[in-house]
Amino acid sequence: MFARDERFRPILSRIVLGTALALGASAALAMGSGSTSEPDCPKGQIKDADGKCKPASNNAIDQNARVEYGLALAKAERYEEAISVLKPAVELGDKRALNYTGYSLRKSGHVDEGIAFYMKALAADPNYVQAREYLGEAYLTLGRLDLAEEQLKEIEVRCNANCETYLDLSDRIEDFRERASRG
Repeated sequence: MFARDERFRPILSRIVLGTALALGASAALAMGSGSTSEPDCPKGQIKDADGKCKPASNNAIDQNARVEYGLALAKAERYEEAISVLKPAVELGDKRALNYTGYSLRKSGHVDEGIAFYMKALAADPNYVQAREYLGEAYLTLGRLDLAEEQLKEIEVRCNANCETYLDLSDRIEDFRERASRG
């Protein structure tokens, strides 16, 4: 109706553009803080908060930089490196490091070990919905739709049915159901 009326086209264009930009920003934030998109340091090094690559064994590396770089390694499918980089933060009980270690383990085929790390992240913060999303995905990997749906309900309680983690896990559950019905 409005789209056909030439008077509303500029307004609709701005709304569509604004929505697209907001969605793009949300996707970047979902990866972490977005500060480290690609791991570009040599193996065994981490980009610190100052932007310089430093040995991963350096205990003075900023905790957030370590976790973000570990996430970047995991998203780049460099799971063993991610686990190694995250280990000092895991030892300190950092919920994000626990979650990303779980992600790295799950994605590298060690689903049960990954679940154990998600559980530790949730023990540190039961409201950490990203860990609940990844835990739900792990349960789907094991064919446990019931447990994935439990995590979906927990996410809904904590951030509603419109938050990104809810929508992501809901989509994965729907994909799981579709595959199950076909096969």
